[in-house]
Amino acid sequence: MDTGWDDGEKATSEGWDEGPPAMEDSGEADDGWNAADEADGTDVAEEGLIRLGAKPDAAALRDALLALEDLGAARVDASEVERLPGPAFQILLIAMRDALFAGGKIRVVNPSFAFGLCFEAFGLGGDLEPFQAEYV
Repeated sequence: MDTGWDDGEKATSEGWDEGPPAMEDSGEADDGWNAADEADGTDVAEEGLIRLGAKPDAAALRDALLALEDLGAARVDASEVERLPGPAFQILLIAMRDALFAGGKIRVVNPSFAFGLCFEAFGLGGDLEPFQAEYV
């Protein structure tokens, strides 16, 4: 592949010999979406209960669901969910579908308003909810 540089030419860009310039603070409010926030508390609290944090991490959620022996008997505590990132939502939908195929249904303990709203936004509310809500 031709990059347009001679073999001995160094790839630099106008004054970036030390790397790109640092980002300046724009003064805008932090919307909460950065790498440190993504890894927000998804853990297995007890056997069969997965506790989701304010912004669940998809990889941790996937690993916790895969570790369960009986997906149809799984319980997910979604009481702290403030935002449900797309990848975590997709992982949950796949797990809920697999639980339905296995003859069970994932129970969601104390779903937050934001958690339920995410499913309603995709037309999966009411009778079409792919999970069983459990309020304790």
